[in-house]
Amino acid sequence: MFESNGFLKMAERDNYEKGCYGPAQDSFVNFSIKVKTLAEILKIIENVIGCERDAISVNACDEPGRIDAQVMENDQGLQPTAREWENFKAGRLDLWACTYSFQFDEVTRTSAKFLECENA
Repeated sequence: MFESNGFLKMAERDNYEKGCYGPAQDSFVNFSIKVKTLAEILKIIENVIGCERDAISVNACDEPGRIDAQVMENDQGLQPTAREWENFKAGRLDLWACTYSFQFDEVTRTSAKFLECENA
């Protein structure tokens, strides 16, 4: 079983011509995922973040178990509308470049083996 106990969202203001600027905003989201396959993980991330599969990187930054999803968002944290994209590309609107970063562990469960102790 694969398990993650939350994810980190990192967001930076993005200007189409000048790129990302200003201080980044980080927040941790307590969101538990427990599944049996990588395919299930990817489907959940696609649904939660609202991204396509090609926006997701498995073992991101060469870190085993790390999965990142990168998307652009508007000020409300939603996918930009077609008009917002037009305004972004024309330099009239800044969007947010967001990276959602998950860390997964492989969990195996076995019965506990208690050792007797003198003070028990």
